[in-house]
Amino acid sequence: LRDVQYLTEQHATPHVVFCFDHGKGIRQSIAPTYKAKRHTKPLTEEEQDALDEMRRQVEVIKTKVLPECGFKNIFYQTGYEADDVCAAVVTNRQRGDDYILVSADRDLLQLLDDRVCLWNPVHRNCVTLATFCDEWGIEPDQWRTVKAIAGCPTDEVRGVTGVGEKTAAKFVRGELAEDSAKYEAISAFIESPEYQTNLSLVSLPLPGLNEFTLSDAVVSQRDWNKVAERFGMRSLKGKQPGH
Repeated sequence: LRDVQYLTEQHATPHVVFCFDHGKGIRQSIAPTYKAKRHTKPLTEEEQDALDEMRRQVEVIKTKVLPECGFKNIFYQTGYEADDVCAAVVTNRQRGDDYILVSADRDLLQLLDDRVCLWNPVHRNCVTLATFCDEWGIEPDQWRTVKAIAGCPTDEVRGVTGVGEKTAAKFVRGELAEDSAKYEAISAFIESPEYQTNLSLVSLPLPGLNEFTLSDAVVSQRDWNKVAERFGMRSLKGKQPGH
């Protein structure tokens, strides 16, 4: 809640959209290895208890605390990740709306345009369409191609061996020598079924998402203070988001 208050002040807006993962992911049905190690790693009893408690708290925040604060735009859909929901929100936005995606997840770079930027809450910097194009020399919608080629170790999406995002971007820009081993490896890979699977995994959003309707409602001082008092958060009292 402190971070939400900070972000609305930092970006001068009272409007917040919360996007959550929900339920077993559809991507696991596309590729059973997707994030598989996260679910098969043996946990100690203490680790399992901590994980269960974290999930319980997220559910409480999502279904009780945020609504009690007065937030209306709390979105999720069974089988989909928060990234998919973010993508659905920004791709179906009203004309003239500006969006600031708050995430350290680089998959969301594919959503950038002249009205969508990505704020990294860890480094507290913003990637815009201009800064992305300057750094990578490609368009945001080509980022999914880069990710499909390079893969993503965190999500266990296996790409071309020895090829990272920078080399994949050079291939997309047409800057790799055609007689190089990496060019040949990438060219062979993009003709394979594995590449198409990767592209399905990294592209946002996955098909089948609902169309989320945004509310213009803002948090009232009374509702915010009520929640702050209940949890003993004295430093947040009187500092509702957007004010």
